[in-house]
Amino acid sequence: MDYIPLYHYLHKRFSLNQEFVELDEVGLSIRNFNFSSDPDILDRENHYDFEESHPLYAISDAKISENNEFRYSLVMPQHAKPTFDKVILLLHGLNERKWEKYLPWAASMVHQTGLPVVMFPISFHMDRAPEKWNDPRSIYPLLKQKAREEQFRFDTSTSIANYALSERLIQSPGRFFTSGYQSINDVHHLIASIQEGIHPNFEKGTLVNIFAYSIGAFLTEILMIANPEGLLDQSRFVFFCGGALFSGINPTSKYILNKTAFDRIQEYYLHELETKEVQKGIYGDILSEHPFGEAFRAMMCPHKFTAKREKVFDFYSKNIKAITLKKDEVVPSKEVYQTFAHSFLKHRKQVEELDFDYPYSHELPFDAKLTNYEERINRHYADFMNRSATFLA
Repeated sequence: MDYIPLYHYLHKRFSLNQEFVELDEVGLSIRNFNFSSDPDILDRENHYDFEESHPLYAISDAKISENNEFRYSLVMPQHAKPTFDKVILLLHGLNERKWEKYLPWAASMVHQTGLPVVMFPISFHMDRAPEKWNDPRSIYPLLKQKAREEQFRFDTSTSIANYALSERLIQSPGRFFTSGYQSINDVHHLIASIQEGIHPNFEKGTLVNIFAYSIGAFLTEILMIANPEGLLDQSRFVFFCGGALFSGINPTSKYILNKTAFDRIQEYYLHELETKEVQKGIYGDILSEHPFGEAFRAMMCPHKFTAKREKVFDFYSKNIKAITLKKDEVVPSKEVYQTFAHSFLKHRKQVEELDFDYPYSHELPFDAKLTNYEERINRHYADFMNRSATFLA
């Protein structure tokens, strides 16, 4: 099935509410699993006031049940053997609320590799966020009120889609770190459970390869640098529209963040982090002593922990493929090249830039609504997926 019909078919059939979903027309099965996350890091954010009537700040982040108890999906060949010894972990982008964009990617990877794919949500994204954060009826009045209050100071890059995440980061930029830390910790526990044979669908010693898009690539790189218990030593990685350092990205977009929020987290993480947080901040111990904290700092900008970062990417150089897009304004190709410049000298196929002959963007590389370009989208998608699946198989 070509990309666009596959997209629409999966969008109609996918559900997290059932334990099993059979996709007979494409020969796939989905099994949904419950996951419990440790919200301990989020308790450190309890230094601001809560507004009980406000949909974004009604309770402490640590008490948001959707984020702590949630489901993730395992997509696998229909009628496959009960256990596997190899799997692909798919990590999504920033400010994503629905899995629909990623369902065809997961399905195609299963078809082309014969391997199962785990779709795992990061903290406060997908179904890990309260429904109100993605409900236009809840967000629009807040957006309208903010525009009225700020008038000429109103950030015109604000939209219903990016309002919730933007406001939460403006109020507390530390959330970018705490939610990232929670996400990496969750992924670590998931991979460990798979490799230890605790997960019912995987044998002990299962190899976990990772396909990571956008911010998912950033989180993966942090996990690679920390690499607890050497759990990623043998893994392969495909980064799509991702892989740059924090200083090299620009997520200002109607779909991701408004400019005010991005300016705030940029100032916080590029200028305040080392002087305030590491020394005496509420995350100081984690940032300076925990492997995840140090790895996070190593991914901030080129001149921090350079030797450590380059040593890690040299180690993985044969196992990394970064696929960038020429017109990507959020994660530019040159910034991804720069991240891997040291190891790229050894393996020149490590970063591949693609360009498509139809309207596309970082957020919508394969827009299923562009039916006038269906043949072109199907063709470029097939090429992209072939590059990715071949590397991860």
